Amino acid sequence: DVDVDVDGKQYDGEGMLAESGKEGLKGSGQRGVGFNDDNSEDDGKIFVIATHQQHTRGNTYADRVRRRRTRDELKTDHPNWFYEKKIPFRKPSQLPSYWYQKGRAFLRRMTGMFSFKFTVMLFLAYFCVKGALYAFLDSAILPYFQKYVKVSGERYHDYLTIASIPWSMKAIFGLISDNIPIRGYHKMYYIAGAGIVSAICLACIATVSFDTRTSNVAAILFFFSHMGVVVVDLLCEGQYARRMAENPASGSDVVTWVWGAYMLGQMIAACTVGPLSDAGFIRPMFWICVPLAGQIAIPALLNFLLEKRNNPPVTTILVGKMRSNWRICTLAAVMGVITICLVFVSLYGSGIAKLVYAIVSSTLLCVLSFKLMPRALAKANLYMFLVEVLYIQVSGVGQFFMTAGPECVPNGPNFSYVFFQTTSAIVEAIFGGIGVILFQSVFSSWKFQSIFWVTTCIRIFASIFDIIIVQRWNLAIGLSDEALFLIGDRSLYKIAYMLDFMPLVILTSKLCPRNLESTVYALLAGFQNFGQAISKSIGAYLIEAGEIRTQVPCEFKNFGTIMTIGHMVLPLLALPLTFFLIPDNHLTDDMRKEVEEVAQYFNASANSIDDERIEDGDENMLLENGDDEDML
Repeated sequence: DVDVDVDGKQYDGEGMLAESGKEGLKGSGQRGVGFNDDNSEDDGKIFVIATHQQHTRGNTYADRVRRRRTRDELKTDHPNWFYEKKIPFRKPSQLPSYWYQKGRAFLRRMTGMFSFKFTVMLFLAYFCVKGALYAFLDSAILPYFQKYVKVSGERYHDYLTIASIPWSMKAIFGLISDNIPIRGYHKMYYIAGAGIVSAICLACIATVSFDTRTSNVAAILFFFSHMGVVVVDLLCEGQYARRMAENPASGSDVVTWVWGAYMLGQMIAACTVGPLSDAGFIRPMFWICVPLAGQIAIPALLNFLLEKRNNPPVTTILVGKMRSNWRICTLAAVMGVITICLVFVSLYGSGIAKLVYAIVSSTLLCVLSFKLMPRALAKANLYMFLVEVLYIQVSGVGQFFMTAGPECVPNGPNFSYVFFQTTSAIVEAIFGGIGVILFQSVFSSWKFQSIFWVTTCIRIFASIFDIIIVQRWNLAIGLSDEALFLIGDRSLYKIAYMLDFMPLVILTSKLCPRNLESTVYALLAGFQNFGQAISKSIGAYLIEAGEIRTQVPCEFKNFGTIMTIGHMVLPLLALPLTFFLIPDNHLTDDMRKEVEEVAQYFNASANSIDDERIEDGDENMLLENGDDEDML
């Protein structure tokens, strides 16, 4: 970002590579601004090398490109300056030292750009909460309800729906936090409160002995435990997205830090739950989760998130903000009410009641989205919602079938928790990465419609392997259950999921209006997650209608038929939907016409939000982004 003159031409941080002192004269090719720390005559002056290839001419350029600005002046203009030295790597024996120095340089960049406190806050949020805690809850809920509480697979399927509902409420959480500051802070007290509530609920799960009569209470505790993860993820994501926008020179460092911490925590949790569950420490292992959830309150209350306080620092409701964009607020509020009602329907409703509620609530939200959102966004939103709804999830019964003992499923898979929760999670993570690489190298220039056709077909093909296991056809040809499960559910399906997810992110980012990116991302992510919840509700009806029983005497006779309908037949309906709901554009097209339509629709609201933010000094957007700044 430092402008310099060379022979009357302007060079800046994008066109020039800046280094300092004698290290800079070697043309290391690293981007950045730095200083000599020795007491030489060149201290406090900038040296700019035009390109890495021109390093031999560095001395000449250094003499001609000097800018006489002192160290203190440059620090004032660029408070987040940092200096990265080139790290050599010539022999394999230097590999440990090379990665150590690279990691150290990465941490120096993070702390230099964003401060030590903010870096620590992100690590604690994404390693402990979003990574380890979420993976622990997602994995431990099966052995807890199956082996400890001993509920049926049908009831466990309802509890899975309840546990996932907070992820459908991102928009309402963002609406509350952004429009109701507590003592002038929009995030601090909400993050701390979410961590404390989650820790209390997890302590109750680890302490109280629940059985089939009180299992509904345990399900509600899982709901609030997941809600703590969602709130922390939502608000931290909104903050680091804003800091990235303020520091564009950081590149992808924050995303790398966040995803690295998240995946590390996820892998550690996956490697823990399986062995502890097989060893019988099902209820006590939840004590591990209590500090993971509660610790986030300490850095949050110390403002490690570096959130700016409103002036005046009061607790109030910002009615003007809500009124300025009432359409989005209305849609978020309606979705919040519908998802809360879904909790009670899942707990106390019959199979037909769940089906009716799923149809009515889905229809209402889809109609409202077309009424309250621009048409281009509403169509993309409807496609994302229907893709999840049409892939009927019967995961509660499926997990019971895979892990049931021989007394329930004779000659069945009988997977141990170590295999089902640990080994398969590692394989899933590997193939998720393969899906990202495959998308970048093969599909990144395709049309949106073509990619969704391919991903739908891969999803359907991956389901064949699960159906073969359920029908036990693999025994006739000598294929192991473990191999088929890893190939289908954990490999091909994960690749299809990533290939489906990433173009949806790109499509949404292209259609999002300026200044409302976080709002729309949170809302669309909530719609997509609500589609999964509705899919589970429909699955609960099919399980009841198919007379599936997961307790002795078990009955899985119609389970293969249900999976065929829900995983192969209904998903095919998504193929013709692409012609009506997805634009016929390449991923690299700018889609100017659609963007102008969306911008025009939100123009008045966006301008009023900007004016209000400038007047009262509030830098928060209407809603904070959810999942999906994971989308980055």
